[in-house]
Amino acid sequence: MGTFVFTFVCQNTVFLAYDSIDPSVRSLETWKKVSFYSILISTIVSLTVGIFVYITFWQDTPSDIFQIYPSSLAVDCAKLLLSITMLLTCPLPFFTCREMIIVMITDMYDYVKSFNRSNSIDLEIPLISRDDVRVDRVIEEHSPDPLAKLEPQDTIQPRTSYTFLIPGSSRQLILPYHALLTFLLWATVTTLAILIPTLGDVLDLVGSATGTAIAFILPALFSLKIIGFTFEGLFLLIIGGVVGCIGTAFSMKKLVYDFSS
Repeated sequence: MGTFVFTFVCQNTVFLAYDSIDPSVRSLETWKKVSFYSILISTIVSLTVGIFVYITFWQDTPSDIFQIYPSSLAVDCAKLLLSITMLLTCPLPFFTCREMIIVMITDMYDYVKSFNRSNSIDLEIPLISRDDVRVDRVIEEHSPDPLAKLEPQDTIQPRTSYTFLIPGSSRQLILPYHALLTFLLWATVTTLAILIPTLGDVLDLVGSATGTAIAFILPALFSLKIIGFTFEGLFLLIIGGVVGCIGTAFSMKKLVYDFSS
């Protein structure tokens, strides 16, 4: 069940997919159609594969179906296609993970800098200086719309400049740091993949522990908080909680057993 849930966790790439739509047709209605038909096709394909596998092997069906099929040309072609799919989809989560790491680094950088600044404050320096904001023109206080006086060159500069970010960007590292962080992420994922006994154990655990939270629990909580009580939100919350708790317990038990054996 965790593997099945993990298949439909796509929230981390939603914005990338939305931005890839042609701007002339990019709208909420278009996105509803794209998301609905893409998830529908994925559901049909997953159920088709799962139904025929279960019909053949029943309770002996593992998460990785390639473990039960004998080596043949068809199975080898399927493995090759799966490898190509993983090769093309694995970089997508890097965007989200890398951006979250950059956000954490910049927040820590700001905190440390503000802490050092507060310990060595100079009372002779005004609280608002030209390092914090820069307005090239004097705005008259009696103006009915002070913002209308601002010209395009009147900009507000960020208080902190990051030497490790591309100038003008708040989320993109310069090339050396970009390559280093990407390599570290790739090396970590690859090392863990080599050490784990089977891919099915990872898919089960990740899908049950985090996939249910991302796909069911958090959307349900957001819906109940923003929209209010709905039976759809309550249904998602119950299903996500039950599948998450039971699936995580069984997947952890299976992972420990495979490690010990």
